[in-house]
Amino acid sequence: LRWNDAGTEVFYQNYKEYVINDEYTCSQCSWDDAVTIPNPTGIGAAASLQNPKYNITPVAQQLLGFGLLLLGEYPFVSQPVKKILFDGYNDALLDAGHSEIVHFLSGLLNGGKSIIPIPIPDMPLLGFFQGYNNSRDEEYWINTGKRNINELGEIITWANRTSLPDSWWPTEYSRSIRGSDSGSFCKMRLQEDDKLPFFQSFMCRSFTKTFFNKTSIRGIPAYTYAVPYEDYDTTSDINIGFRYKNIEKVNYYPDWPYCPE
Repeated sequence: LRWNDAGTEVFYQNYKEYVINDEYTCSQCSWDDAVTIPNPTGIGAAASLQNPKYNITPVAQQLLGFGLLLLGEYPFVSQPVKKILFDGYNDALLDAGHSEIVHFLSGLLNGGKSIIPIPIPDMPLLGFFQGYNNSRDEEYWINTGKRNINELGEIITWANRTSLPDSWWPTEYSRSIRGSDSGSFCKMRLQEDDKLPFFQSFMCRSFTKTFFNKTSIRGIPAYTYAVPYEDYDTTSDINIGFRYKNIEKVNYYPDWPYCPE
């Protein structure tokens, strides 16, 4: 921890550790169970091939798609739960994209720019939380509440930024960093009409919790707050920045309003 001279801001790094608790795990479940899921890199690569911003001709799309199959990128993959979540597993496209031969050819033929025309994630192994366990996300400066106790925990900067990069989301609202870190702090003396914004770095966006119900914790009356449906509703104008770009121009849900054509 590090405070500024006025004591109004505090710096910290948020380390997280995830562990398996057998008490809360079903008796048939195992960390080593193999599950089959849609192939994230295969689907992402297929979508990128169709993206107009990469300017890949239809013939090149077919050739690259065939090349992905030759590499071993199939629509589905089967891996143990622990690898899919945290440990990570070897993926054919990632292995090729970060290989010495691709690095060499990119320097020789393309001025150091990758000869692969679509972006390759900067990660050695594929896993939804690969590299996140027992690690921190970015650095935080938050409000200490010294000037206003109701501002306790509000994020001032995350990763030395007051908002998320333009390349992450297209609108100012979707890029905004609001409230506290993962809801770790909130003001005191909460009321049912209070709204509690918070920033979830793993999901790269902010949410707002609202009153859900009354409960009790070991006999102590308490309020429960939760993220409402409206925060996930990408048909609403305020959430338009989170909407799927739909570069393939397919109306998957014709009964939904405001779907891009």
